[in-house]
Amino acid sequence: MEQKIECRFVREEDLERIMEWRMRPEITANMRTHPVLTMEKQRAWLERINREKTQYHWVIWVDGVPIGVINIQEVDWDKKSCSTGIYIAEKGHGGPGLFFELHWNLFDLVFETMNFREIHAEALDFNQTAVMLNKRMWPVVERKEDCFVYGITKEQWETMKEKKIYRFIKYEWKE
Repeated sequence: MEQKIECRFVREEDLERIMEWRMRPEITANMRTHPVLTMEKQRAWLERINREKTQYHWVIWVDGVPIGVINIQEVDWDKKSCSTGIYIAEKGHGGPGLFFELHWNLFDLVFETMNFREIHAEALDFNQTAVMLNKRMWPVVERKEDCFVYGITKEQWETMKEKKIYRFIKYEWKE
């Protein structure tokens, strides 16, 4: 039976879980920041992201189980560009195929619904799993000191999309 997958905007009831995930050593080890979070900081963050239109964060749900977070940040409505990030905290819910499908559906949202021109992501060079997955998904734009920068334009995605077969993943959206 096919999994039910959806990405729902972060809500207040998600904050404690996200805080716990984000401070896990295996999660922070692959990120630039290592925050010490509190519920007060989480509530302020949620209030800010709900107010601003510069970042959007979704909890990834697989068969009714929350497994991680995917986002778009650095949203520039004038330049029509953004960056993305993801982490899967609860393993065993889909593997690499899910990683690709989450991103391909996110590309559809960014390019078709938001009508953006480009999207970028970074993978720290020591995070070999992320580097390998991202290299299989989209072009390397540049190599920085400690990471690979990936990016894809709307036109590149339209060409690549013709060769992809993937299931629809619902991303909650509001403008």
